[in-house]
Amino acid sequence: MFDFTSDNYKELLRYIISSKPKSGRGIAKSLAEYLQSSSVAVSQILKAERDFSDEQAYKVSLYFGFTELETKYFLKLVTYNKCSNFEYKKYLEDELRKIRVEAKKVKSRYKKFKELKEVDKAIFYSDKYYSSARILSSLDKINTSEDLANYLNLPLEKVDIILDFLLESHLVEQPNKNQLEVGPQHTFIPADSIHIKNHHRNWRLHSLERVNKLDPDKELMYTAPIALSNEDYEKLRNNILAFIKETLELLGPSKEETVACFNIDLVKF
Repeated sequence: MFDFTSDNYKELLRYIISSKPKSGRGIAKSLAEYLQSSSVAVSQILKAERDFSDEQAYKVSLYFGFTELETKYFLKLVTYNKCSNFEYKKYLEDELRKIRVEAKKVKSRYKKFKELKEVDKAIFYSDKYYSSARILSSLDKINTSEDLANYLNLPLEKVDIILDFLLESHLVEQPNKNQLEVGPQHTFIPADSIHIKNHHRNWRLHSLERVNKLDPDKELMYTAPIALSNEDYEKLRNNILAFIKETLELLGPSKEETVACFNIDLVKF
């Protein structure tokens, strides 16, 4: 997991390596081979005795598969850690701070979204059933408006209205009258959108509705008021953002066999 709160690239790399399977055993050797360098040299760099060159730092970002924003942060962090000029170091601090702000936005971590038009957002986020119907259309067993109506326990007339909108917005495709598929359009709602409250409210109400029907062997609901340091709060927030990114990347190749509501909250009180 990438930690945008880190101010030392070597500590960041050690953290990333240790979070890998088997605590990252063998990664330093593999990285050395990728860089066409010796294991001893890479080990010395990770132990803070030497530094990566700028070219090596870029290849490190490729090796670990960093996103565009992660790469930008990592390269500036390498330069920052090697820098001895006070004015330039101050400039780099400001640049790193700006990237940290950008990194707090989920959208910057995952670039595959294409936002709906504002007029369509107002409709799509007005009711959870628009999103529900779109997701359900990815299941093999859901192929008609009647299938959706039965699954959602809604009147067919309402489902027809919802489905017409989804088809027009390319959120759902209908190759033939007996087949529904998720369309090429993706959905994303920025944190500053006027529709964000509806989006959060719709799906948290859905979770609350599930409380009395929750199956503890197959479902998960976790609530924990906690006290922690400001520094650890930021680390926790960053870890959650990284987990969201990993989850979204997991969904791409995942076969649609079931549907679920995935909510994560970290709020102060």
